[in-house]
Amino acid sequence: YRYGLSTYDAYDIFADAVLRAVKHLERNDEIPHILGWLHNTSYKIIQEEYRKKLYRTKVVKKLSSKDEFTSKSNADIFSDEEMSLVADLINSLDPLEKSIIVWKSKRLKWKQICIKLAEEKLISMDDLEDPKTLERIKRRGNRAAYKIKNLIQEASKVYN
Repeated sequence: YRYGLSTYDAYDIFADAVLRAVKHLERNDEIPHILGWLHNTSYKIIQEEYRKKLYRTKVVKKLSSKDEFTSKSNADIFSDEEMSLVADLINSLDPLEKSIIVWKSKRLKWKQICIKLAEEKLISMDDLEDPKTLERIKRRGNRAAYKIKNLIQEASKVYN
């Protein structure tokens, strides 16, 4: 549970470890302590899955268009359907939310994001003067990120 895996994932991990043991034995390699070997292999599988999950999260934050999702470097992490889905989710946001997500993924500060939005004419210059604008943009960005995250989690359940 430390790695955010469910009970169902535990069965999959154990089955994968057993498959690796069978392959190992088919190569005529010995496994002197099978329980210890299965434990260590299962732990390595968990670490691999956790790294993939972290990488997926990092990639999703950085990508904002279908063109970027089709790069070959992401093909081994995302299936074509997943890449298309995530791109569609981001592109389905209204222009203001999409711009906020894109600028935040580039690690801009909220004040800088507000200035960029004004330059893109998504908010007015008068709004920049209003002290509440910064808080509104933060909330809007956080809601958009939360919406994308939930939709991706729901979609990943379908693919898994």
